[in-house]
Amino acid sequence: MKLITIFITLCMLTFTSVASSQEFFDSDEVEAQKLLDSALVLQKKAQHKAALPLLERAFKLHKRPDIAIVLASTEEALGRYVSATQHLTFARSVLRTDTKESKVAAAALNRVRRFVTEVRWEVYPPESKVYLDGKLIDHTKDMFVRSGKHQVVAKFDGRESLHPDHTLRPSRMERIKVVVPDPIPGFHDHNDDKRTQAWPWIAGVGTTLTLVAIVTGAVLTVQANDHADRADELLAALPPIGHGRGACAGANRVRCAAILDERKAQDPARNAATGMWVTAGLLGVGTTLGAVLAAQLEEADKGPSSSIKVSPVVGASRCGVQLTGRW
Repeated sequence: MKLITIFITLCMLTFTSVASSQEFFDSDEVEAQKLLDSALVLQKKAQHKAALPLLERAFKLHKRPDIAIVLASTEEALGRYVSATQHLTFARSVLRTDTKESKVAAAALNRVRRFVTEVRWEVYPPESKVYLDGKLIDHTKDMFVRSGKHQVVAKFDGRESLHPDHTLRPSRMERIKVVVPDPIPGFHDHNDDKRTQAWPWIAGVGTTLTLVAIVTGAVLTVQANDHADRADELLAALPPIGHGRGACAGANRVRCAAILDERKAQDPARNAATGMWVTAGLLGVGTTLGAVLAAQLEEADKGPSSSIKVSPVVGASRCGVQLTGRW
């Protein structure tokens, strides 16, 4: 007895669920019909902009071919030929060819197709992103596009292929082939942030070596001056009578030896300091030349956006480098 009661209860629940679902779908169809009727009234008054949102909502609730045809006629009146073509194509796909509605849809489709081109894409590499008039599209599917001139851009791995004025002819199927070129061997893309430029490295290393030479020269100069000062102090400490012959005899022999040692240490330090100053100057000039020439070569790869001329200047009173041109 309990099993029979449970079975009857399940049957009643199933029937109620099916009835509720049917009622839900019926309510959508009723709502869609009300929207369609209201839109038809607006259409007779040529109020197509007001009728459009009603028809779009009705078609969303119930995708009936008659709603699609009325919606397409409103879109045609507003010049929205691409969406009108899509809705008329849908209507023809679900209607029999011998019906009156099918003939109406075919006639309307012939009218709007005079402004529309069906496009099939052939893109290499297939993973490329394709932009039509700046808008990203799905190039794996055929699509309807308003006839006329369009800009097509395909991008892949930092490279791109640009077609600024691609003309689509109406009432036909067109294949658009877009190929993103492969990278050229030895070519450096200046727009690639991962690419390492040469001139910053030349400038950095050269500047570091120049600073090292300057510091070393300064230290050696200080050492040479210290040796000279100590020698002068020892010389001044000698007795006044000891400045002639025999000044370094006897008790002054040790002091004289110390003076000679300071003088001997002074000359190598001063010569080394002079060499460091000359090296720093050469490194500075070489770093400037190397960095500027490297930057000029990199700019030449981009095109004639900059022009730098490096000329040595050597004269009786000056020696240096002259840079002329524009960055």
